[in-house]
Amino acid sequence: MKNVLMAFGLALITLTSYSQSTVWSVIEGSEDHTYLEAAISVSGLQDTLEGEGTFTVFAPTDAAFIALAEELGVPVEQLLELPDLTEILMYHVLGDVVLSDELYDLGNTLFNNLLTLLTNNPLYYQSIGNAVVLNGTTNVTTFDIITDNGVVHVIDEVLQPINGTGACNAYFDVAQTVEGNEPVLGSLTVTIYDYNPNAIYTWAFGDEGISNDPFPTWEYATDGPHILCLIIEDNALGCYDTFCQSVSVDSLGMLNGFVSGFTITVVDGGESGSINSVGEIQNTQRPLDNNYYNIMGQRFDNTRDIPFGTIYIFNGKQYIRTEN
Repeated sequence: MKNVLMAFGLALITLTSYSQSTVWSVIEGSEDHTYLEAAISVSGLQDTLEGEGTFTVFAPTDAAFIALAEELGVPVEQLLELPDLTEILMYHVLGDVVLSDELYDLGNTLFNNLLTLLTNNPLYYQSIGNAVVLNGTTNVTTFDIITDNGVVHVIDEVLQPINGTGACNAYFDVAQTVEGNEPVLGSLTVTIYDYNPNAIYTWAFGDEGISNDPFPTWEYATDGPHILCLIIEDNALGCYDTFCQSVSVDSLGMLNGFVSGFTITVVDGGESGSINSVGEIQNTQRPLDNNYYNIMGQRFDNTRDIPFGTIYIFNGKQYIRTEN
């Protein structure tokens, strides 16, 4: 069910009403927005989207709802019964107005960037000319349906969340490069795990640079931060996954902050570790700092959900706790 929730996303639709004054009234007035209109009504988000605010809504069509339901093998109406429907819908909404001229440049250069959704999830977008793709696969087909409280852009499929939710398991750690016991100034090491030679690896460096080498070295010539994204596709497994993270160094060449020019080197971290015992990981968060700890009292650097369990990251190493 969790994967269903994450895959569902928000669906908005080919919009036909341009005379309304709110993003909600535009949706409500569109003949192609019946499923989205119903979802918003069920979730209780109607008051929010017709009230005061500055919203950007990305809107898949009714056909996108139907395609998702067919993919999941459920009636499309059943999507409206998901318990986390409100959060799912919010996944497609920004709290600021972002117009087309902020999403693309009519030049022929490739542009990569991130937006932050109301759920605080990142939304990755890539553009060249006036073509904009969200999270690697979703096309924006109509821009700038402007209302009094925001703007709606039409998209051609339901958005798929990024950052470690897909079966292809795109993920990387970023750390200061160390040789011996000394940090290498102006150099970061990017570590990926569980390399799959049958998959296609695409790195989008955030400065118009792209590489299909799974383990590239890239030199940034400008100040950060840069949005570094890894996209993994495996046709045999039928999976697609994207992970993005901001990278930069400070004036001393260390992590955090800004400097003119630094280098990243991607390395193979081997297979991720595996922990399956309930006793080895404390699965509840301490209330004081809202972090996870192992039985030795060591705090995990990060956690993220995957389709079959949870990944815990400690000192750059992944530990997977499966659901069973």
